[in-house]
Amino acid sequence: MNSNENISAHLLVLDGKNSDKWVKQMKVIFGFRDVLEIVNNGVEVLPTNPTDVQRIAHKEVKKKDCKALFYIHQCMDNKVFEKIADAESSKEVCNTLTTRKLQIATLLLRPLPCNYLKMNICNGCCDCLEQLSQLFFVK
Repeated sequence: MNSNENISAHLLVLDGKNSDKWVKQMKVIFGFRDVLEIVNNGVEVLPTNPTDVQRIAHKEVKKKDCKALFYIHQCMDNKVFEKIADAESSKEVCNTLTTRKLQIATLLLRPLPCNYLKMNICNGCCDCLEQLSQLFFVK
């Protein structure tokens, strides 16, 4: 594949229900685009009175972070995008999504209020995780 090809047309869109598959796909994309380390570790703050070499290196790292943010933004549905739109770095997006996923898991460990149980019974085959995920990402 030519690195200039438009691969975004073939990417999975995170919709709140497919996060495990989306994360795996994004790791591959980030590795391919040479930004995985930036996504995982973030961008270090430029020191006070940086040298020219430090400024240039920081600019390159920020450029890679923007590239990662671009791919993240391309792979979000509108509901999920609203939750990360104000993030200023790819690391911040990953932290936000991880926190939200942990919050959903925590909700699953709690006893459900009866209105959620009734909703699940009324909808028959609805998956509880999907319902909570939808409720969480919509609000």
